[in-house]
Amino acid sequence: MKHFFRLLMFSLCIYAVAGGQGLEITPFVGWAGSNRAPLGYSSEVEGTDKDTFIRNGYSRGVRVTFNSHRYYGHEVTYLLTRAKVQTVKQDTSNDPRETLRGYANFHQFSYNFLLYWMPKNEWIRPYWTGGIEARHSSRPNIEGFPNSPTNNYGANYGWGIKFVFSRHAIVRVDLRDTWTGKPYDLRWVDVKTPGGLIRQVQATIGLGVGF
Repeated sequence: MKHFFRLLMFSLCIYAVAGGQGLEITPFVGWAGSNRAPLGYSSEVEGTDKDTFIRNGYSRGVRVTFNSHRYYGHEVTYLLTRAKVQTVKQDTSNDPRETLRGYANFHQFSYNFLLYWMPKNEWIRPYWTGGIEARHSSRPNIEGFPNSPTNNYGANYGWGIKFVFSRHAIVRVDLRDTWTGKPYDLRWVDVKTPGGLIRQVQATIGLGVGF
């Protein structure tokens, strides 16, 4: 999955340069808020479906954009979020329930279509965006956490605004709402509950360069 998105980024760059399109590369930082959707339980003793969930975290990454028309563009994004995961441990029915917390890295890859409100060469360019999402969730650094990393897929939508100070200097702000499958494949009390979606809201700011 990582190799595919690297190849996609590289291909977009080559296409944009060869075709004379407006290429932008934007490193960014931001915040990722989780809806704390229940992920099941990880303990040896049956727990509750809400024992495990993901908390908020901080993000960083890079966006590669090429603007193929006055009012639209295409973009691929790599985003890394480091967030806290909370779960409950109970080895036997006689042991107390112990709340454990650790960190996990969430590698997110997306392709987005951008629809601008203003044409090229304007100094301020708001836009709507929507696209597809892939997320690789690493195993949290919690002792005894039972499951391995997982890959999940979904979609995102949102909006943003670019401030174009010159051809080579761009500041952009993005807000995106992402929905992907739930990670880790933990156990559930209610057998009808497994699966479903987890929501993440991303707020980022970046300083980009145009070519």
